[in-house]
Amino acid sequence: MKYSNIGGQAVMEGVMMRNGGKYAVAVRTVDGEIAVKTFDCRPLIKNEKIQKLPLIRGVINFIDSLVLGMTSLMYSAEFFAEETPQELEERLQDEMKKARRKADRLRDVPGGRGGEGLFSPCGAHALRQCRKMYP
Repeated sequence: MKYSNIGGQAVMEGVMMRNGGKYAVAVRTVDGEIAVKTFDCRPLIKNEKIQKLPLIRGVINFIDSLVLGMTSLMYSAEFFAEETPQELEERLQDEMKKARRKADRLRDVPGGRGGEGLFSPCGAHALRQCRKMYP
């Protein structure tokens, strides 16, 4: 079987592939598109005599692979930004609404005296705690 000299690694929501002096990173973006970018690959040491020394070559290739992998990983991470404060606030408000609805459902379990069921004390307590924490 013929050696292809192609290698790669996984990155966030994508893959990096390298062949010779070039490498490409393909990343699936938030909106479902696939962004592909090609880069030139520059070796750390261009001196071929040093590259032929077995131990030195291994260390150099390890560092080169590490730098290339981290560069590719950081490129793919740029597509996934953190939440803005407004998005965080909206998400927390949605979670609070869900928690209050769940607490209301637990409080209103039918049965017993006037709608006080087996789980109603727990539901009422949870509802009071939610209202104290998030007025």
